[in-house]
Amino acid sequence: MTTNEKRVLTQILYNGPLTKKEICKYCSFSWATAVKIVSQLERRKIITFKGTPRRKNVSGKDSAVYDISSEALLVLGMDVEYHRTHLALTNLKDEIITEFTLDTPVFTSVEHLELFIYQTLERFLSMHPNMELTGIGIVIPSFIIQTEQNIFQLLKENLSRKLPVPVQIDNIVRSYTLYKAHSMLAHENFLVVTIRSGIGVGIFVNDRIFRGDDMLSGELSHVTIDRQGEFCRCGKRGCLETKINQHILYQKYEEAYQTASSLEAGLHDLFSKAASGESAALGIIEEAADYLARGLSLLLLILNINRIYLSGHFGAHGDVIIKHIQRQLEKYLYARISYEIIYEPLQEHYFTSGARLLIYTDYLDYR
Repeated sequence: MTTNEKRVLTQILYNGPLTKKEICKYCSFSWATAVKIVSQLERRKIITFKGTPRRKNVSGKDSAVYDISSEALLVLGMDVEYHRTHLALTNLKDEIITEFTLDTPVFTSVEHLELFIYQTLERFLSMHPNMELTGIGIVIPSFIIQTEQNIFQLLKENLSRKLPVPVQIDNIVRSYTLYKAHSMLAHENFLVVTIRSGIGVGIFVNDRIFRGDDMLSGELSHVTIDRQGEFCRCGKRGCLETKINQHILYQKYEEAYQTASSLEAGLHDLFSKAASGESAALGIIEEAADYLARGLSLLLLILNINRIYLSGHFGAHGDVIIKHIQRQLEKYLYARISYEIIYEPLQEHYFTSGARLLIYTDYLDYR
């Protein structure tokens, strides 16, 4: 796909159905260029003619409106988390066509992981034999299996040989960050910190996702907090995720209140109780905030990226943890460092939506 075609798709995606005249305006094209590109994209059924509705200040030959086709450029996003795997088939407009979820097994080897992904995808493809798929984006935790191999590159190479469409693979939190940057048309630097089974960090800097030389950037989860602590899934002792994650928070909630519920409902109740000042809940939140502040201080001191989005399944009162993190950060930072921490409820669909953007990057141009 040419750069000009990508620019047209990007502008239609973000600004809604457009006329050729509006495409000229948004893309700084001549009329002839806009007509040519619209014709090419329409012929390939990537965009579609939507009629000539009455629109203010638009009439005559340039009033025909074009939109991205809902049937074109279908991409499958796959999020393999430690406990469950979610697949979603979407189009470029982020409309979910179909999706399903299954339990994630405990993997014993990289081969086991590869087999699970391949068989799950084969099952999905067999359910939709006539579907024209553009590609598959897969996201996994970096340490879903202990190995010295670069599992992202290895899985991409092996699965690309077996599957009939392009395959891209990345870390789950980088995919979340990619979708957030995409949805907010970001041009500012920011960090995303997600709290699920681990503590993941996505780094968006200079208009792109920073992945690192070995695609292992953002592994805050595996910063050592307690050298004598519990063994972590990565093979070390006392990593940050052995001290704070959503399951540990829920376990402490159960122990403190002698109650059982779903994980998400329990976390909502924990943070609600903390917001109302209940001492047991506040104690849990304050301990978690201290551990998080130790990790966040490293990010702020090393990267000096001042905006941090913190996300978890903590409900309407999730932001109660922010002031406790800030209080702890006063111990770990010096006064010249400015920062802003913003709590946002975790959006599970960002993971699969970010996975599909690994493919759609070849079809969009944000410049």
